[in-house]
Parts: sequence; C-alpha cells; structure tokens
Amino acid sequence: MNVYWNETGIGRVNGEFSDIGKIIESSKKQIERIVDSETIRRNMPEIGDSLNEILRDLGHEKRAESDLQQALENIKKCYATAETKLLEAARRMSASQPGSASTEVEKNPYVERDQKMSAQKEADKQKVDRWIDENPLIPSFAKDPLKKASNGLVDLGYGVEQFEQAWENFPSKEEHYARNQYMPVEDLPQSPEEAKRLGWNNGVADDCHQFTAGDGHNQKWVSPDGRQEAIFDTDGDLVTDPRDYGTYNFGSPTENGAGHFVEDVIPWILYGNSEDDSTTRMERIKAFAVDGGIHAAEKALGMR
Repeated sequence: MNVYWNETGIGRVNGEFSDIGKIIESSKKQIERIVDSETIRRNMPEIGDSLNEILRDLGHEKRAESDLQQALENIKKCYATAETKLLEAARRMSASQPGSASTEVEKNPYVERDQKMSAQKEADKQKVDRWIDENPLIPSFAKDPLKKASNGLVDLGYGVEQFEQAWENFPSKEEHYARNQYMPVEDLPQSPEEAKRLGWNNGVADDCHQFTAGDGHNQKWVSPDGRQEAIFDTDGDLVTDPRDYGTYNFGSPTENGAGHFVEDVIPWILYGNSEDDSTTRMERIKAFAVDGGIHAAEKALGMR
C-alpha cells in the first residue's frame, strides 16, 4: 500500500489493501503525523477533532481483524473521510490567504525552474538577433541564416544545461511515486471532450499508455504546459489503472525536453508508475524505445 502526504497534509491512497494489521498501524501513524503537524495546528485547527475521531475509528478496527472484508471497507471509509476533510480545509486555507497559490501544481518548484530557463533562453536569442540585425558588417542576405544557426547554438547550450540540471534533480523512487500530488485526479478533465474544451492536446506520443488497452487504443491528453496528463480508454473514461494512468511531469516537454526525459521518462522505466504497476522494466523499455520509435519514424515519413 502506498500512502503519500504533501506539505498541506493532503493524502492519497493507491492500490489495494493487503495486510490488515500493517494498514491499521500505517493509517494511524499517518493521521497522527498530520494532526501533530505545524501546518494543521497553525492553519487548520478546526479539523483536529475530526481527525482524532478517525483515529478512534481505526483503533476500533483492530478488533475486526477476523472480518477482513468489513475491516477493509471501514478503513477505506476512514481514509475517504479524512481526505475529504483535509481537502476542504486546505481549500479554505488557500482561499483565505490572498496571493497564495491555489493549487499544488503552482507550488511545484520545477515549474518556476523551467519557466525561468525558457524565458532566459528566449531573451538570449533575441539579444543575438538584435546584434546580427545591427551589425553593419553582416550582409543582409546572411542575416536570417545566421540567426537560425545562432538560435540553434543557443538551444544546444541550454539543452546541455537542462540535461545537467535534470540529473542533479533526479527524483528518488519515493518522489517519483508521489509526483501525482501535483495533479489530483479530481482536478483532471474527466472526458476527451472536456480536455479539448480546456485546451489540452492529444497530438502527443501515447505508446507508453497502452498496457490496458486490449484491442482498443487509449488516448493521451496533455495540459497546455505539458505537465499534466489524462489517459482515456475507448469508452472515453479516465484510466486509473496504475499501468497506464497519466502522471505529472517534473520536466515540461514543451519547455525542458532534456528535463522531461531524465526526470520523468527514466524514472518510469526504472520504477513504473507506482508500486502497484505490474508492468516489467523490459515491457516499459519496449513501449518507449521500440513502439515509440517505430511510430515516431512513421510520423516523420508521413505514414501516420
């Protein structure tokens, strides 16, 4: 079982429950940690009693271990209650603080990093272009080709820097599995039609999200900044299976291609989407390198 908590105390539970004793102890420890956290005590004191009630419920479940199914259902309800109350409290806290980030996505430090580097890269390109335009020694017919070549060198230089930074920020296994804290499933579009209406893009490679597709084909939609992903099956339903669900990108594919490959693709190949992802490393390599490579080549040749 994976239970992850971010700095606001909001948690998510992934996968099936297996060991009832460990579940109860883990649940109690997680909620106790939240009740005692400085964030809760300072900003959300009104939910302390509710969380303590949930702790008492979990304590009662200790006596229900003989009835596994009933215990599991009760614990799931406890988690659902805790998550609902925490989400409500977090939203109230956010709304009461003018100028504060409204979502966890905006708090992600990777966003600011990529945006700064992208803005600096464009500023450097414009500086080079102005120098070429204003240099009387450069013939007019050579200005545009020289700009193109110079901009290519700027892209290369920043690509190397992004690659180096990405390795420095390579996520741990725990950070990789917890990345979707920046992309709560309830905030995702719930259908391809909604994704399109929100300006999301489905013209992206989706070969790594077909393990559950069967004879059909899953659609991949990506948010305008390239960071959030939603996968839909042939019926247009959001895919939540750990083998194929969308994941939050630490490196924006549109602003930081090197970062996306190092911080998002490689950890997925190494670890899968979560501990409940049953795909093997070789299956993930094949999906990315073989299937993705073939489709990219077909697209380049105009065959797709």
